[in-house]
Amino acid sequence: MGTVPAALAKHLDIKLSAEVHRIDMNDDGSVTLRIGSPAGQADLTADYVVLATPAPVTLRLLPNPESVLGKIVTDFLGSTRYVRNATTAVAYRTAPETRAYGVSVPTVLNHRLAAIGWDHLKGINRSPAGTGLGVMMPTNAHTDTLWERSKSEIGEDLIGAADELYPGSRAHVMFYRVQHWSHAMPLQAPGWARQLAQALAVKPNSPVFTCGDYWGGPNTEMALVSGERAAAQLLAAHKAKQLQHSL
Repeated sequence: MGTVPAALAKHLDIKLSAEVHRIDMNDDGSVTLRIGSPAGQADLTADYVVLATPAPVTLRLLPNPESVLGKIVTDFLGSTRYVRNATTAVAYRTAPETRAYGVSVPTVLNHRLAAIGWDHLKGINRSPAGTGLGVMMPTNAHTDTLWERSKSEIGEDLIGAADELYPGSRAHVMFYRVQHWSHAMPLQAPGWARQLAQALAVKPNSPVFTCGDYWGGPNTEMALVSGERAAAQLLAAHKAKQLQHSL
C-alpha cells in the first residue's frame, strides 16, 4: 500500500504531523486549510481538497458542510456510524506464521481476536529477515472491554490471545504498539445501501471532494475505489474550470 504514496511523494510537498483544524471556502473558489503544527499555526490555500478522513472528521472540518457537500451527502456522512478497535502491532524475534498474511478467527470460537494481519508476509521490507510482525485486531466486544485499560494491559492481553492461536509465540515478543482506533470500521445498517446510492448520484459542486471506506464498505479495496472516484471528480472539475477560462 505504500507504493502509490511513495511515488506521489517524489513530486509533492509533503507536510507531516500537521493537524488541519478547519477548511474554509474562499470567494475566488479556492480553499484554505487552517493548519496547526509543532512549528506553529499556518494556512494553506489550494485549488482543490480531497478529504480522506472518516465521515465524522470530514464534517467537523467543514464549518458549514451542507453548503459544501450538499444536503444529501451531508446527511449520508452524518448517518455513518463506526465501531472502534484497540489494534495492536506486535514484533516477534521469529515468525509465528510463515504462510498466511491474514488470519480470520471464526466468530463461533468466541475468541478475543477477530483477525491477525501478518505484515512480515506482505512485503520483504516490512520487518528484518526471520522476524515476525503481527497486527492483532480484537473483536468489537473485546475492544469495548479493553478500551479504558492502559496500553500495557491491552498489549499483554492481545499477545496472550495470539499465543492461544500460535502456542509459544509469547516468548518471542520484542515489543508492541497499541493504537486506539475510534473509526475502525463503518457499519452498514438497514437502509445504508439506499442512502449510499442517493449520495453517489450527487454531482460535486465545490472544490472539496471526499473519500474513505464509508463510501463502499469496511475494507481497503473499497477505500481505494472511493479514492479513484474522488480523483476522477477532481480532474473533471479542473478540466471544466480550464474550459470555462478559455471561453
